[in-house]
Amino acid sequence: MKRHKIPLTLHLIIKSPLTLIGASLVILLILMAIFAPLIAPYNPNKINLREKLTPPSLKHPFGTDEVGRDLLSRVIYGSRISLQVGIVVVLLSGIP
Repeated sequence: MKRHKIPLTLHLIIKSPLTLIGASLVILLILMAIFAPLIAPYNPNKINLREKLTPPSLKHPFGTDEVGRDLLSRVIYGSRISLQVGIVVVLLSGIP
C-alpha cells in the first residue's frame, strides 16, 4: 500500500496547479532559509544611519528600517528563525 501512496501523492500535486504553486513556495522558503548567508545581500543587523527609512530601490529591494538595516536581509534571516521554531514545535508536539 505504501508503495502506491507516494506516486499518488505526487500525481495529485502535479495535477493541481494551486498545490504545485504552494509546494514550490514552501520549497523556495526552505531553500532561502538554508542558504540565507549566501543569498542575503547585507548583514541583517548592520546599522547604517545614512540610509535609514529609504524606500525600495535597486540597492535595497525592500527598503531599510528606522536604523538603516536592509529589510530584505532581515526577512531572509527571519525565515530561518521561523522555520527553526516550527521544527522545534513539531518535534516537541510528537513527544508523549
